[in-house]
Amino acid sequence: MILLTGRGDTAAELPIGLEEARMYFQDVPAFLRKIEAVDTVKPLSRPGAYLVTHHPVGGLGYTVRMVACMQADWDAGGMVLRPLDFDLDRLAPGDHPAVKGMVQADLRLTGPEPQRTAAAFGFSLTVELPVPSMLNLVPRSLIQATGDGIMSFQTGITVQGLFNKVMADFKLGGVEALT
Repeated sequence: MILLTGRGDTAAELPIGLEEARMYFQDVPAFLRKIEAVDTVKPLSRPGAYLVTHHPVGGLGYTVRMVACMQADWDAGGMVLRPLDFDLDRLAPGDHPAVKGMVQADLRLTGPEPQRTAAAFGFSLTVELPVPSMLNLVPRSLIQATGDGIMSFQTGITVQGLFNKVMADFKLGGVEALT
């Protein structure tokens, strides 16, 4: 197994007040479904906990799907997503092998003006990947460095795409429903 980590950050100014922004982001499943790679978001029995399954991805005949378990906690400044440990085999049966993802995210909301909210979002994803036998001859340091670089690039694109969808919600004349 090898752990690959990627990070993405973005910031935007939303054309709504702070309380309306908090209400928008408090629908955590709808917010997470805006991530293009996400297949399902299931609330767990623990309040604020979610099981997130991604669409299968892969190449060279090796396809996996990432599964993450996370806890959403709110404080006065915004939301924090933190990873929860879970039994991958019990919670993630499916057609493709599952890999465990650990998500950490921080959404900070501040209201510089009554109808403006500054939103800053930082997102970190670590994935626990098995190393296919065909890569056993490749130095681990090369796999790690290449994998981390690809993860950071992809995570950055994902975070920017997520916030582009958030901004599109507000440019369409307000937020009536998150779908």
